[in-house]
Amino acid sequence: MVSRTMVRISGGIHRGRTLQVPRAGVRPTKDMVRQALFSAIGDSITGKRVLDLFAGSGAIGLDALSRGASAAVFIEMHPRTYEMLTRNLHALYPESSPLRRTVRADAFAWLRGFRENESFDLIVADPPYRPPEGEAWGASLTAALAGHPALRPGGLFVLEQHADEPVIDNPVLSVIKDARYGETRLVYYRQAEPADSREATS
Repeated sequence: MVSRTMVRISGGIHRGRTLQVPRAGVRPTKDMVRQALFSAIGDSITGKRVLDLFAGSGAIGLDALSRGASAAVFIEMHPRTYEMLTRNLHALYPESSPLRRTVRADAFAWLRGFRENESFDLIVADPPYRPPEGEAWGASLTAALAGHPALRPGGLFVLEQHADEPVIDNPVLSVIKDARYGETRLVYYRQAEPADSREATS
């Protein structure tokens, strides 16, 4: 039997509801860090589409739905973690709910084969702190998401990484916030909008 720990949804209509995660192999985002993330985003989460990469327990995407997001897609590769993720979602939203969808897949492979009809307003990635290839997640994920159709122009990408890892600059994904919480760092990136769109709104 897999040892389990608990995390809680930090805000919204399901605030305080507990979620299960395997004790080994998964590092759930701490409640304090999720509270800081959604405090920074504020009410703008309402009605937004959210993509939860490396979803784990689903705490980030479920927190977004609890706070008023219109839809969340959860991407998780590990079989046992994916099984627990689906149980956490079933406890709050039926499988037929249009609000949420789960995909068992490698995050990078899913992005390469992206076939969604709509892009996302917010993408959050909480990968393992130490990537197996030795390359910082910031470099890999900003390269994968810069200009990617999964993230709408003007959309927000938030990367959770170890505080010791560098913040990666990217000409398409602009760093708008960088905050540390103990050993955790949240880096907020904004996807560039097309030049003609910026001119039309200026």
